[in-house]
Parts: sequence; C-alpha cells; structure tokens
Amino acid sequence: MPRKKNYKHGFYIPDYPEKYMGKSAEYRSSYELKLFKFLDRNENVLAWGSESIAIPYIFELNNSRHRYYPDAIATVKTRDGNIKRLVIEVKPYKQTIPPSKPQNATSRQIRNFDNEMTMFVLNQNKWEAADKYCKTNNLEFVILTENEIYNLNNWKWEFQIINYFDN
Repeated sequence: MPRKKNYKHGFYIPDYPEKYMGKSAEYRSSYELKLFKFLDRNENVLAWGSESIAIPYIFELNNSRHRYYPDAIATVKTRDGNIKRLVIEVKPYKQTIPPSKPQNATSRQIRNFDNEMTMFVLNQNKWEAADKYCKTNNLEFVILTENEIYNLNNWKWEFQIINYFDN
C-alpha cells in the first residue's frame, strides 16, 4: 500500500504573474507555499521564480554528481533602495542541524538516525555548492526555516523577512 503524503503539495498560481519567472510554481510544503505568497504579493520583490536554476554538487557519501534546484530565486529591493538577487532554500529547522545520536537505541532508531544523518550531509553538500555558486554569480544564498516563516503574524513576518534581506 502506498504511503500517504503528510505534507502540503500543489501548484501556486501567482496573483502577479508578471513578477513570476517560469511556467509553474510547484510547492512541496506549507513553508514553500507561504514563501511563494510572500514573494508574489510583496511590493519589494521585483521578480521571483521557483526551482529555476540548477546547481551542480557532489554527494560526499558516495562521490556521485547531482543537480540541486533551490526552492526559489528572487530579486528584491531593500529599504535603502539597493537590489539583491537571492537564491532561497526552505527547510524545517530540524534538517539544518546535525541529528542527535540516540543512546541505547533500538534498530529502528538507529536506522532513523542514519537516514537523518544522510539527509543532513546531503543538505550540507547542496548548500555548500549553492553558496559557492552564489558568490561566483553575485547572488546571495538564504536558508529560511519555520523560525523565519511562521513565528510572527503575516505583516510582521513580511517585515522580518525584508529585515533579513537587508542584512
């Protein structure tokens, strides 16, 4: 029996399609959907796209080559009038820190830890490649977690994100 998806998934239809660069904005989490709505509706976001650039990286656990497609790219205007070009990844905070190894673990807990550690290394490999790519191409790489996206009410969240971009 196939496993049921326990995450939000769909296609976001922009309210301001003239700002969107691409054909379709597919989101794979409620975090991505929230980001897409923000990018689309915020007047300081001049243009945006989703999964529209491919960044090569090497997965260090097996030395295999892959392509990483960050969740979004955006051109934003900061408060001081400067223009920033961003590459944005959205991840749960738990996936941005190394997993804790369980003590006196069952075989299932060890398997879960191994899977989480593999995902952590994979993400680190992607993000190192993205950071290098961005520095080479005059872009800024940003990782957003639920801490940036959901801690505040919508209007405060937008203010916090623009502050984050201004740094």
